[in-house]
Amino acid sequence: MDRLDLPNIYHFIDHRAYLKAHFDSVRARNRRWSLGAWASKLKVPTASLTRVLSGERDLGPEMTERLLGYFAFKGAEAEYFRDLVALKRIDDRTGLCSAVLHYIPKKHPYHSLQEVNTEGFHLLSAWYAIPVWLSIRLRGLKQSPAHIAARFRQAITPAQVRRTIENLISVGLLASEGDGRLKTINGRMKTTNDIPSEAIKSYHTEMLAQAQNAIREVPVEEREFSASVLVINQSNLPKAKALVREFREKMGELLEESEGDSLYQFQTQLFPLTRSEAKADDVPSALTTA
Repeated sequence: MDRLDLPNIYHFIDHRAYLKAHFDSVRARNRRWSLGAWASKLKVPTASLTRVLSGERDLGPEMTERLLGYFAFKGAEAEYFRDLVALKRIDDRTGLCSAVLHYIPKKHPYHSLQEVNTEGFHLLSAWYAIPVWLSIRLRGLKQSPAHIAARFRQAITPAQVRRTIENLISVGLLASEGDGRLKTINGRMKTTNDIPSEAIKSYHTEMLAQAQNAIREVPVEEREFSASVLVINQSNLPKAKALVREFREKMGELLEESEGDSLYQFQTQLFPLTRSEAKADDVPSALTTA
């Protein structure tokens, strides 16, 4: 199997979400792909695989090993996948779940990433929320809402900063130390992949508006904008998205500092300019000939 066909296991904190993401990725390229076909490759009953994906049963040792072989996971990847499987078997009341959650991120190659679910992210969907969070790490920053607001190119108010700080504390991304100063709990944040959410849509929409402003207002030597128009086969989109996500992680590893002098927004866009052929056929002829 081409490794580019696989989602990055380290982007997931739930093994079932990973399995579903892989299934959906293959299904998008091959409509004949089914749970039955996958179960056949794994040499397990279709009903067993279905119940695992639906959460009706835990992933047992035998199927775990078959999946590790199927994904060609070895070393750290195999260990991480096994940890995710083990995590689902732990009862929260035993206290072991917290211990495992504390242990797993230390082996995670992107251990500084904090995943925020859509319920938490809606509190942070304004374009300035994540930048306010990371601004705490700017050298020489005075941590008052007024001084933080003054550092931004686009106008935000001290009141917006104050509410944002309260939200960041509530979702566990900021903490107040004994002297009243704030500190970031995790260095970077990610949201779940490919999950529709109005909060996430709002965030990206507002950030695109910031990009439009930057084209006009930021000197060219301080920014980088480029674009390509490509003729593609949609079956290659899962591979392309995997490459984009991998590149984003590598860019973060290159540029991210525990303390810096500037905040930058890095974003990429890949979207269709045309309808699919099937949808184009549904357009009334009066529109297609206009």
